Amino acid sequence: LEVALARPEAVGHVLPIAAPAATGALAVAWNHIQLEVIKRLGVEGMAIARQLAMTTYRSEVDFDGRFGRAIQSDGRFAISSYLDHQGDKLVDRFDPDTYRVLVRIMDLHDVGRGRGGIVEAFLALADAGTGLTGLGIEGDLLYGPAQVRALVDDAAAAGVDADYRELTSTKGHDAFLTEWDQLTVILGEALGDGIERGSRHELHAVAAGRSAGAA
Repeated sequence: LEVALARPEAVGHVLPIAAPAATGALAVAWNHIQLEVIKRLGVEGMAIARQLAMTTYRSEVDFDGRFGRAIQSDGRFAISSYLDHQGDKLVDRFDPDTYRVLVRIMDLHDVGRGRGGIVEAFLALADAGTGLTGLGIEGDLLYGPAQVRALVDDAAAAGVDADYRELTSTKGHDAFLTEWDQLTVILGEALGDGIERGSRHELHAVAAGRSAGAA
């Protein structure tokens, strides 16, 4: 979204996937808890923060199907072992400062900041003739379909040729990493439209150059 808004004339079609125009309050709340744990416990807290984050990436249906109430040979719930493993993996490749910076950047995501509001921000795409498809994900706890629909509605209010699509999945937010059959179709449509719009951009630019030269 930021690339498209910064250089709308160079983007034929933008496809935000499971992303809002501005980070919602619930996502900020989860991030706040993660940062508080890291502040109080340091590296150990980062592992716990990662475990909390992992619960927002999937869905209740997915966790029930993958883990249910299965108990391992050591007496621990399988889901508990999975979360511990994910926390340990992150500690091996991250540090608390990096985690804090990335979370803070996500919290501050708001395409309307400094542009007069979200609808006003999307005027740049409308003026450039850039298309937009907002892709929501069924059961996404982190950035739900309603937030993506709101993005599409704001873009349409600005005059953008905007459409909403939704992935059908039990995977929650992480469905954008797994549902490739559906994604292939949606990405293909967006790319095709983007190429067509990009060609029109180039033709208009050439025509404008010729008119300027003749003048």
